[in-house]
Amino acid sequence: GSIWFQFCEGDRYVAAREALAAYTDMVKTVAIEERLYRPLCLVFRDEEGEHAMDQHAAAWKLLKWLHRYDPQAWPAKVPDDTDDPAWTFCFNGVPLFVNISSAAHVQLKSRNLGRWLVSVVNPRENFDVVASASSPHGRMLRARIRGRVERYNQAPVPASLGFHGEPGNREWMQYQLGEPGLEAPACCPLSTQRRRPRLWDSI
Repeated sequence: GSIWFQFCEGDRYVAAREALAAYTDMVKTVAIEERLYRPLCLVFRDEEGEHAMDQHAAAWKLLKWLHRYDPQAWPAKVPDDTDDPAWTFCFNGVPLFVNISSAAHVQLKSRNLGRWLVSVVNPRENFDVVASASSPHGRMLRARIRGRVERYNQAPVPASLGFHGEPGNREWMQYQLGEPGLEAPACCPLSTQRRRPRLWDSI
């Protein structure tokens, strides 16, 4: 009962933005211990003519739109270059991790939550609390989790899964994972920048 759900229909982008704004407001005010297992799941019904293979593109398009209409400026402590190992997506001043789950995934069953596109959003800091890359225990726990995912998928864990902030890690590559017949993008589809927030009323 801890998962937040938003079923985005009609104006999908506005529904997602309002849900993400409410979620990140909660993150700012609730102690991490109390919200550690409260991800936000944004569920999108396919538009007419849209196919499962289009879902990843739709997810990146949504992230671009959310960044464009972010109510807060990009956090000073987070790089805006997606090629920086310390980069992560931010909204409303909160660093986040976005798991794009699509019906197009066959091999990576852990990234297929059913017929619709689902973006599972967690605060970035959750991963450092549960399984920090800076401690042997955290690395052991993360290896155990990924081992379970490998057994569930009956497929190797993608090489793009790394540790935030470490050299060679690209966080955006972990948002959309590739598999045979479903290629991940070669470069980040999202371009982030530091700027004043765009007024919502200007849409």
